[in-house]
Amino acid sequence: MLKAGTPVHASITGRTIANALKIPSEAVQTGQDGTSKFVMVIAADSTAHKKAVTLGIQSADDVQVLSGLSAADMVIATGAYGIDDNTKVKVGAAGAGKDADDK
Repeated sequence: MLKAGTPVHASITGRTIANALKIPSEAVQTGQDGTSKFVMVIAADSTAHKKAVTLGIQSADDVQVLSGLSAADMVIATGAYGIDDNTKVKVGAAGAGKDADDK
C-alpha cells in the first residue's frame, strides 16, 4: 500500500483507431434486459427504429460503435427515451422548438 505523497512512476499507452465510428454517449440506451445497448435511428420514411449496437471505447461525451451502425445512419442523439419503434419523427435543427426569448 502506498502512503499519501509517495511518488509513483506510471506509463500509459494510447492508440488511435482509424475511421472509428462514434456517437454521443447520451444517444445510447439500455435494453429491458439491463445489459444490451441500442440507439434510435431515423429511417428514410421519417420513422424511428431501434438498432442494437456493440460498444467500444467510451469517454464522458462519446462512445465508439463497433457494430450495429454505419456512418450513413441518422442517430437520434437526444430525447429518444420513450420513443416507440416506428414512431414518425421530424428532423430539426439542434435546439429547434425551444423559445430562447419568450416574447
